[in-house]
Amino acid sequence: RKNHRMFLDVVSLLSTRYPIRATIIGECSTPDHQRELEDLKQHARRVGVANQVEFKVNLPFTEVQSQIREHDVFVLAARNELVGVSLLEAMSHSLPVICSDSAGAQSYVTPGENGFVFRTDNEMDLGVRLERILEDREKLIKMGARSHAIVVNNHSPETYVNALLSIVEGYQT
Repeated sequence: RKNHRMFLDVVSLLSTRYPIRATIIGECSTPDHQRELEDLKQHARRVGVANQVEFKVNLPFTEVQSQIREHDVFVLAARNELVGVSLLEAMSHSLPVICSDSAGAQSYVTPGENGFVFRTDNEMDLGVRLERILEDREKLIKMGARSHAIVVNNHSPETYVNALLSIVEGYQT
């Protein structure tokens, strides 16, 4: 469901044209998770990106935030991902974002402005969207700035509290 293999395939394809490095961050707390992690590492070796991809597991929240700050683009390749906060976290750190059209968080993305939405499970579409960001460093920076502005203007804690207060006030009248 997370589509890590597809993401690794896209990294492999784009690494022939761009000096791309990637980090996959996640939880690894069960034997099934451990098997999946080993399978992903093998897949990275198979497609020739083992030296370009890092796998980081079970990081504390502060370290995840630090990792996000060290990257240029955030990709959520998963299918049917509920509205997770990871996309907003990346946006708050001024990263352009990419997610699938089955992700609940797709509403946070304004295509072409702060990132892109790709067709779920479609490797080529993900590759095209990611390349559109990678090919122009200035565009990447502008999209990241737009991501940050969207979070500040639409998804800040203050905005959330004000929206809730507005709802409550509407019920009181």
